[in-house]
Amino acid sequence: MADWGGYSVNPKLVARMGIYKDVVDCSDEASDYKLRPNFVIAMAVAPEMFAKDHAQLALDMVEKVLFVCSHWSESSRKRAR
Repeated sequence: MADWGGYSVNPKLVARMGIYKDVVDCSDEASDYKLRPNFVIAMAVAPEMFAKDHAQLALDMVEKVLFVCSHWSESSRKRAR
């Protein structure tokens, strides 16, 4: 079992670790655990709110999941034409 370090987490819904949740206690609890890069804006505006090691892990996850998948999808579309 993972150590959640005092964070509010429902382990049954965690599909991806290393992200920042941008909503808390949403009526659709699964929405709390979707990777959305909204936190990147908060990091730019108020970096003091983020632990450097957690922030880097989350930024790496955004790059890995959103940029790489997006690039792959674009490449696939071009080949399909």
